[in-house]
Amino acid sequence: MLKEYGLQFGRSIGAQFRRKVVELVVDGHELLPVIQPLVTIHEQVCREQEKLDRQVRRLALGDETTRRLMTVPGVGVVTALTFRHTIDDPSRFRSAANVGAYLGLTPRRKQSGETDINGRVSRWGDRLLRTYLYEAASGAGTAVAVTSLTERTARKVYRTRDDARADVFDYIERFYKPRRRHSTLGYLSPVEFEEQAMLA
Repeated sequence: MLKEYGLQFGRSIGAQFRRKVVELVVDGHELLPVIQPLVTIHEQVCREQEKLDRQVRRLALGDETTRRLMTVPGVGVVTALTFRHTIDDPSRFRSAANVGAYLGLTPRRKQSGETDINGRVSRWGDRLLRTYLYEAASGAGTAVAVTSLTERTARKVYRTRDDARADVFDYIERFYKPRRRHSTLGYLSPVEFEEQAMLA
């Protein structure tokens, strides 16, 4: 609506978006009677969304399993809660491989005589959770302490790419993950959190 009147501004959200709209549609502008109610509705929707966000965060922090899931780099409140409530009782699965199959993360297989072909993942199960897990896995790489990792790898010469991958994996699993502090755990590392849980 604003573009049709030649009124444009950069990408923005929430209160910043409303402020920019109000700045463009000054008193006396013919769009003011239409824009003002829309801005009020936008403000109310944002306020209700913030309330819902706080409720979801409280739900996640109130559950020990969800808090543990959130210690994994890339896993946030929504992914942890979705995983927790989709899997529900983990004892119903005999192994972790069964969980993967339940979520449609195992490859389809086509077997005939001597032929054994692994296809794409089956994509059965909860599509939304699969999406969240994919995003979490993508984000996990960015959650690594890049500076320390760069310093570690810059001083080494690797014979093969696999050796480099193995060293990076070793750094993430044995050094970074156990020591990384999490706001959801009261700024404790997973190791400190587990130690406190055993003492309690």
